[in-house]
Amino acid sequence: MPLRYFGVSYPVKKFTKKDIRDQLTPRQALQDTIHFIQAKQAEYGCGPRGSKTYCPVMTVGGSYAGLLSTLIRKTYPDVVDIGYSGSPCLLLFGHQVTPYRYYEYITQVAETISHGCKDAVRSAIAEVQADLGSTTKRHQLQSKAKDYGICPNLPHSIKSGDDLAEEISSYTSSNFAGTNMDYYPPSPDQPFFKGCTIFQDNQKTVPEKVKAYIAMISGSSQCYDLSAGDADAGEDGVDLWDALCCYLVPQIGKSKATMWPPHKYKLQNDVKDCRENFGIELDREYLEKEFGVNDLSDVTHLLITNGVNDGWYALSYTDSVPSNHNGGVVLLTMENGAHHSDLTHQLQADTPDVELVHAQIADLIATWLAEIK
Repeated sequence: MPLRYFGVSYPVKKFTKKDIRDQLTPRQALQDTIHFIQAKQAEYGCGPRGSKTYCPVMTVGGSYAGLLSTLIRKTYPDVVDIGYSGSPCLLLFGHQVTPYRYYEYITQVAETISHGCKDAVRSAIAEVQADLGSTTKRHQLQSKAKDYGICPNLPHSIKSGDDLAEEISSYTSSNFAGTNMDYYPPSPDQPFFKGCTIFQDNQKTVPEKVKAYIAMISGSSQCYDLSAGDADAGEDGVDLWDALCCYLVPQIGKSKATMWPPHKYKLQNDVKDCRENFGIELDREYLEKEFGVNDLSDVTHLLITNGVNDGWYALSYTDSVPSNHNGGVVLLTMENGAHHSDLTHQLQADTPDVELVHAQIADLIATWLAEIK
């Protein structure tokens, strides 16, 4: 089911900040889902729970939708019987881990699959900073940009070589993160692995490495346009994922243990952006206050899956849920999996560990359905 303001679901075409504040919240997403479920139950003539005509309800979701699947099972157990959550990153959204763990773990995975990747990327970015740092004149910046595969029509926000170097660093880190989520099945042919290969190519200069990395990610030899709109933005240029993050508050920074220059996470920056861009007063504890996201003590019939190669794995429950004493939360791990790889089985042939998890899920759901009926 599409969420409001994502995909093709735009209840208000020319939405305002108030529309975003009122309609893009996780609570609204859950209430929309409840309305949909109850409408379908009425359509199918489902009876009340315990009756012969009762229709059991299971929600399934990955990533943010996985978080919602967890929250809806916890918050509305009278409506949803089973929750299936792929890579829901509960420790991230519950703020139970350091803001630096995400990129540290991505670095760890990269180094595991291609020894030397960490130092290769780190030294390349350091060289980019040294090369561009002293550049201040506009025409020089434009010329340097072309060397790195970036279009010379730089946005006005790029005022110095340091700014351009920061953009390049950010581009590589965000795309290593993105390709890490898709690193399944693990293979040298995957973009995540290819990124390491490019930066470890000693036959290339650093500008050539960056240019090759951009071309690999974009699938094009054309220059990368920093002036182009954000891929997550709506028709009016508003980044709706950023707006949603004013409620989710994922705290992400970079430490010295990563492949990139350290970048301290500052909550006050998010508070300022949410207030100015969306009129939302950020509350770091929103999910805990609204849903008790860190308390799964009484939850039953909840399945959580994770892939070990996923950067978000380090921000998830992987061994046990400490407060869940009744065993109602089941955790399944895929050694070769990445971001909710168990939910992408139609896209590729699966590895044996994911096939095993599929079989375990089928047995588990069958058992739970029998208990519910």
